[in-house]
Amino acid sequence: MRLFRLAQTLPSLPPAPYHVSRTKSNRLPVYIRTQAGGSKKSTLIRRVEGDGLALKADVQEALGVEKAEVTLNPVTGHVVVKGSHVPRITEWLKTRGF
Repeated sequence: MRLFRLAQTLPSLPPAPYHVSRTKSNRLPVYIRTQAGGSKKSTLIRRVEGDGLALKADVQEALGVEKAEVTLNPVTGHVVVKGSHVPRITEWLKTRGF
């Protein structure tokens, strides 16, 4: 019954040209990456299928950050955002239905 209510409350959005698959433990693949002894942090979105550039643009718009702060790794397909944005990105992905 709870799933039925949850499905009713989600807004009907047009299908996105990308998909973010969940992990085996049913969590969203959004991680924090620390570099330079912990002083440089970035947020990593993994398991992106489809149009990664569209996801990059949508994340940039949702977070309200500059274009240079969001990048797409063309080899791995990961979207990297400068700074620690794990809770905001996770909630945004949940509202998008992932």
